[in-house]
Amino acid sequence: MIMETNTTITVDDMPDINVDFSLMINVMQNLINNAIKHCDKPQPNIHISSKELKDSFLIKVKDNARGIESSNLEKVFNMFKSAKIKDNNESSGVGLAICKNIIEKHKGTIYVESILGEGSTFIIQLPKQQIKKS
Repeated sequence: MIMETNTTITVDDMPDINVDFSLMINVMQNLINNAIKHCDKPQPNIHISSKELKDSFLIKVKDNARGIESSNLEKVFNMFKSAKIKDNNESSGVGLAICKNIIEKHKGTIYVESILGEGSTFIIQLPKQQIKKS
């Protein structure tokens, strides 16, 4: 999908965080897939960055997709409650609910900031002291 849409993905240096690697790949795949699927620009652009705070890490996934209406910002993380998007792409509402579940398993939080027509930034905050891998 990335190559088919000529998506540009840039990634800053990422911190070394003790997480379940396969689950975090699932989170990133869901966020990237959504960004591409709902992009109304000629070329999807995604930027992944991180910031170290005193007790946690912030990871941001910023896109140039169509954005999310403010009334839907919290709803997008509920199972089967995808935001009503005015494009031809169906959305089951499962991907972001899975992301939320995975991040919460790691004792973190995920939320989104968005401006309609300008894109969204999904923000993941993970504590430095992670849960043990199962």
